[in-house]
Amino acid sequence: MANTFSTPSKIKIRQEWNLPILKLISERTGKKLIYLGLPSPDVDDIYEWIDYIDNVIAFQCRKYPKPSEPSQSKEALDLLETKLNTLETQGKISTFTIYDGYIEEVLLRGRDISNNIYSQNEVITLYNLDYCNSLSVPIPYIDSDGNEKKGYKFDAIKKLMEFQNRIQVASKKFILFLTIKCDYYEGEMGVLINEGCDANLKPIHQQYDNIKDIFEKKARLLRSYTIQNLKAFFISNGFIPEFLPTINYNGKPIPRSKNDFILLHFSVLGTQMTTAAGIAPFYQKIDELIKQNFIYVRNGNVQDIKIPNIEEMDVQYTPEDYITGCDSFVKHWIQNE
Repeated sequence: MANTFSTPSKIKIRQEWNLPILKLISERTGKKLIYLGLPSPDVDDIYEWIDYIDNVIAFQCRKYPKPSEPSQSKEALDLLETKLNTLETQGKISTFTIYDGYIEEVLLRGRDISNNIYSQNEVITLYNLDYCNSLSVPIPYIDSDGNEKKGYKFDAIKKLMEFQNRIQVASKKFILFLTIKCDYYEGEMGVLINEGCDANLKPIHQQYDNIKDIFEKKARLLRSYTIQNLKAFFISNGFIPEFLPTINYNGKPIPRSKNDFILLHFSVLGTQMTTAAGIAPFYQKIDELIKQNFIYVRNGNVQDIKIPNIEEMDVQYTPEDYITGCDSFVKHWIQNE
């Protein structure tokens, strides 16, 4: 079994960034949330947010980072099932579903490696996609025709938005938390991030060449690429996306070293109304979003870090203020609607 993914910085974000957002959303809508995510057998995020979670939909691979095979041990799945079953028995959640395999392969194949078909019949209101590795690491899988395929993390997110869009209800409102490792220059993903961006953002990207710290430069390019893609996935499925400031945190509770790594944590509010048709509006400006400084969390502490040779807008560690300032939240997030 792998060690817990919780670190002082991750715990800080769960407790003081994510939790206030979930509390505010749950109180505003008058409902507990339907969680879809990658909790790992530790289920630390679910434990932390249990007061605001009703149903759980979880994806669990058997032997990370190996490709899924039915012959692999089910220890991780069994442990996850035991913990979720305990929460259900205690009345802390209403029900749960576990899919056997990586989220990429389950969504793209349409079923998990135990042959359970993925289905969604209600609006997911909380996505927590806490990925262990970088965007450039694909998951190999066999499709329904027996062909070898590769599934990337953004493929899974795009598919989730498509499933969400198919649900026939009056309105859809949700929050998406996405965590990805800031390591991407391997192979084809590096080409996409450096060359596949909006031409209007090129001047901003060129300013990143003034940043001497390669970690900081990579983090800003990755943020830009991620926001552009998430925006496209949301609006093409009729969802209004609104992005909160991005959190930049260290993955290990030590000063930066060859064993340390940086992760980016994104928070995106999603809204779809019955009056919406086709492409959704976008109330923000990507150039302004990527000109923001990061919220830095290091070893469990929020730090005011300014990067030399680049001008950026200050941001604050006040998630409630950002949520309540979102246009879609003000206009459309009405209790019990």
